[in-house]
Amino acid sequence: MDPAVRKIITALEARHRGTPARAVAERALELGYALVPPASRPGATYLRLIRKPPAGRRVTLYLDAAKLGSVAQDQRGFAESVAGAELRITEVRFSFGSADPFAVLAAFAAWSETPPQRPDLPGAPARTW
Repeated sequence: MDPAVRKIITALEARHRGTPARAVAERALELGYALVPPASRPGATYLRLIRKPPAGRRVTLYLDAAKLGSVAQDQRGFAESVAGAELRITEVRFSFGSADPFAVLAAFAAWSETPPQRPDLPGAPARTW
């Protein structure tokens, strides 16, 4: 695990005893997510979990001491359908107290393997891809 990632996880554990952040990060790695510390915020206390399969969808989740979060508009519809989703204006949250973070990671990983649907242009005949 990258030293910058380890540092953030250690800080999360120091501030929030009992957080499953380390186990969630380790499972994310097993599922093919990259753990990315924020480049522009050196004191930040979250990690980006990014999964980019060769064919399929790019997924980005945010991990902090209390939750996983999804903020990308192109994955919001899916995020809202995952068990334990808490809808906010700018984010879909998966609090560790009410959602299984390992199931959330697995759901997004499986979804990332499906090709994105291309929307039809308004007024154009429906296409079959």
